Amino acid sequence: MPDDNDGLADVVAQLTTILERAVDSRKPVLPRIAQANTAGPYLETILRILVGQARTKGHSWQELADVFVTSPMGVQSRFGAIRTYEGEELED
Repeated sequence: MPDDNDGLADVVAQLTTILERAVDSRKPVLPRIAQANTAGPYLETILRILVGQARTKGHSWQELADVFVTSPMGVQSRFGAIRTYEGEELED
C-alpha cells in the first residue's frame, strides 16, 4: 500500500529530536533555546505536507481557510504555490 505521508514521518521524527533536546533540563538553557528556535521550519513543513494532502483529497481553499481562521486568499497565498529555488512556480 502506498504511503500517503509524503515524508511526513521523517519530518516529525526530526522535529521530535529537536524538541527532546529543547526540553532536556540536564543541558544548559541557551542551547535549549537554540534548539527550540529551529522547530518553526519543521512545523511549517508539516503544515505544507498536510495542506498538500488535503488539496489532493479535494478539500477546498475555503475549508482550509476555516481551519486556519483566515480567508481563502490568505491560506492560498501561504500554501498555494510551490516554488523552486530558481523562483519558478510549480502547479499547486
